[in-house]
Amino acid sequence: MDPRFMSLGLTSCWSIRFGEPESFLKHFQKELVKKKLALFVCCGSAAQPLNEDKPELAERAKRRYLEEKAAKYNLNPVALGFFGGVYDYNKITWFAKKATEAERPRLEAAYKETQPGVYDIRDLNTIRVWAEKLAKLVNPDKSTASEGGNA
Repeated sequence: MDPRFMSLGLTSCWSIRFGEPESFLKHFQKELVKKKLALFVCCGSAAQPLNEDKPELAERAKRRYLEEKAAKYNLNPVALGFFGGVYDYNKITWFAKKATEAERPRLEAAYKETQPGVYDIRDLNTIRVWAEKLAKLVNPDKSTASEGGNA
């Protein structure tokens, strides 16, 4: 892996608004600017079945949590990923639980619980395809060689 490359997951939309990823970007901004960088977010707004009637939610969240963050810290990512996440009602705070409670019936209608109180709304195939494209983008020689091409 190229040490000048970094894929940075900004976790959930909720945490981006209130903390750790923002602190990370602020603290390491000078180093991140020098790297080939891919940013991704796992967020309920990215889950198409939850937002079929409101596609603008996904666009607004993608713009706010990826594009605007990249611009704010003068980052020029080679790729942006926007994926569904995991709702774990067993681990979220009381406040977060109350804030998301109105969405829970829609969540239950669109997804099966993977464990009691846990809904995994990620599309793992979409994430895999994005990661494979990203690998080819940042290291085209190695990805060609691994596909049977000449390096």
